[in-house]
Amino acid sequence: MAAYKFHTKPFKHQRDCFLVSRELPAFAYLMEQGTGKTKVGIDTAAYLYLAGLIDALLIAAPNEGDVPDNWIDQVYLHLPTGVGRTAVRAAAASKMRAEAKRDLKLILDKRADDLGLRIISTNIESIRSGSPLFNQLLKFCREFRVLFIIDESTRIKSHTAAQTKASLKLGRNAVYRRIATGTFTPNGPLDAYSQMLFLDPAILGFDSFTAFKAHFCQLLPPQNGLVRWTANKMAGKISDPAKRAAFADQMTSVIQIPARGPDGVILYRNTDELNKKIAPYSFRALKKDCLDLPPKLYVTHYVDMTPRQQLIYDQVKREVIAEFVDKGLLRTVTASLAIVRLLRLQQIACNHFSPDPDPDVDSGRVIERIEPWKYNKKTKEVVTSNPRMQCLLQVIEEAGPVRGIIWCRHHPEIREIVEVLSAQFGQERVVQLHGKIKGEERVAARKAFQDLKSKIQWLVGQERSGIGIDLYEASWEFFYSNDYSWENRIQAEDRGHRQGLRHALTIHDVLTRGTNDHRVIASLRNKKDVSEAILGDDLSNWV
Repeated sequence: MAAYKFHTKPFKHQRDCFLVSRELPAFAYLMEQGTGKTKVGIDTAAYLYLAGLIDALLIAAPNEGDVPDNWIDQVYLHLPTGVGRTAVRAAAASKMRAEAKRDLKLILDKRADDLGLRIISTNIESIRSGSPLFNQLLKFCREFRVLFIIDESTRIKSHTAAQTKASLKLGRNAVYRRIATGTFTPNGPLDAYSQMLFLDPAILGFDSFTAFKAHFCQLLPPQNGLVRWTANKMAGKISDPAKRAAFADQMTSVIQIPARGPDGVILYRNTDELNKKIAPYSFRALKKDCLDLPPKLYVTHYVDMTPRQQLIYDQVKREVIAEFVDKGLLRTVTASLAIVRLLRLQQIACNHFSPDPDPDVDSGRVIERIEPWKYNKKTKEVVTSNPRMQCLLQVIEEAGPVRGIIWCRHHPEIREIVEVLSAQFGQERVVQLHGKIKGEERVAARKAFQDLKSKIQWLVGQERSGIGIDLYEASWEFFYSNDYSWENRIQAEDRGHRQGLRHALTIHDVLTRGTNDHRVIASLRNKKDVSEAILGDDLSNWV
């Protein structure tokens, strides 16, 4: 085959990755956010198509941030002009327009000629075994020679998840497979299992996750108290005492609970062996090594709660302590349950209070805004006693006429910020990006923020929506509240820290004194999920 001609000039690291991986059946683009792994995947598809090795491309990516749509945009940007293409953004039938349905039907029709490279880009959350969309994608993989790329492949890190099982089945029918992620193992080496299983089971060489976990993770011995407690709980419904005890004894040799060090971090072993297994099938790229990007500058702001906030906070804090500490349940409380309680405290510090025990559940019950705001028509200014809002407005004033991103954990925060900024500066100056903003509205919001001719100055978004999109026109980011996932945090940070950035990116954190904010920020900056940090600490330190 003649030398491949790039349509857009690659960086050296992109060219290197392309050259070492282009003909391999399975490969991992372990490239940090902003290093251009999408271009490498598109150039690989074009190369394989021109070589007569594939005739179709399937992309599965997270729905947040319109990543599947972004892939379609990038295809038209990077695919060589000599490569014909027919592309469609696929989803569940109820969410597809008539034109997209016709395009998908055409791409799936093997009798259709002159389509060039057939391309389907879809959101990985829609891939479920047995669904109409899954059956269409399975037909696609079986009837055509497909390169299947999973972008942000940590979405299949859970080997029991439905989308993981469906993706593995599709992958077995694809002739070429790629994964792409900058955070390959956000929770530790065990995250590698199903991602590498998708590429090729022979890479790791384990028949099951149980065997893989036992080899690379230090496990508690059968006689450990927590193992015995778990076994007894599993056997609890057996009425006969002798059978119950026998079943519990049997379970102690089966239960796999990772051992943890004094800091609560899971203890692993044989990690050098794991790295050696993965190395021949992966390429690692870090922004600091391959891009001349301006630095990230971190600024921390400290605020105090208002008396009313403090009163509500102390009340809920006492309830949490009564629930766990006073009852002596700290040893058995799960991280997920602890986080549910901590989120209520975080919500109060962010000026909202819900009577629901789980603030992440939208039950329709009234969420109280603790400190209301108002607009003073005489001074033409917003008046608020909410400390975080005051801090944000101060940052905006000091930043001047440059663009900024405001990340939030909860929807009530987004609503309040949008209301305040719209009242103070005009609604044409702010856009939103989160799960309740759908389809074309999301795409329009992202493009308006990047368009320097638009009036948009601020984007207010939910941290978990900050995946796979470019927002490099931002000069600063403000984390009004934090998601408790390190992966979501770094993804959000890097939306503005990407190719095209021409200035330092200032990242603001606001911490409320007397809360667990400092522990949350410390955990995230140490690349650790809050759930993992809690398990290694006394819960009373977090409330």
